[in-house]
Amino acid sequence: MQRPEVIATLCGWWGQKVIGPDGNVNRKAVAEIVFQDSAERSRLESLMHPLIDRAREHMMHRAFDDRAVRAIILDSPLLFESNLNRLCAVTVFVDASEQTRRARVRQARGWDELELHRREAQQWPLQRKRAACDVVINNDNAIETVAPQVAAILQQQELRSPQSG
Repeated sequence: MQRPEVIATLCGWWGQKVIGPDGNVNRKAVAEIVFQDSAERSRLESLMHPLIDRAREHMMHRAFDDRAVRAIILDSPLLFESNLNRLCAVTVFVDASEQTRRARVRQARGWDELELHRREAQQWPLQRKRAACDVVINNDNAIETVAPQVAAILQQQELRSPQSG
């Protein structure tokens, strides 16, 4: 969103209200527009998704060429909705209670409960995502309890990989 051509496009669509005092995109202002109007959300996605796809493909190709890279992890709230799951050997649902999710987005992003629900409503229901994934890990506790779960998944995938050994 910080590319000059993206900033210019968003400003052309929605005016200066989506540009912050620093000249960068005001993501909160954009979110207020796109989460209230699905046509505007689609328009934003048609601009951003091809840029994001190209950047992801570039990073993945670089990673494939680096023998030190053990895994590529796609951290995407829209993994299934955007069909990115087709790129994955394994899909992992990182589960957390609503109370934990609310507390985390309040602290990290300043979102209230309504904002969390508004954004989650634009995605597959959590139960559907959970059922579609190969593995579910619990993230209600400290990162120290999640890291061993992730390490075990990576190790299991390395053992299954035809490139291992």
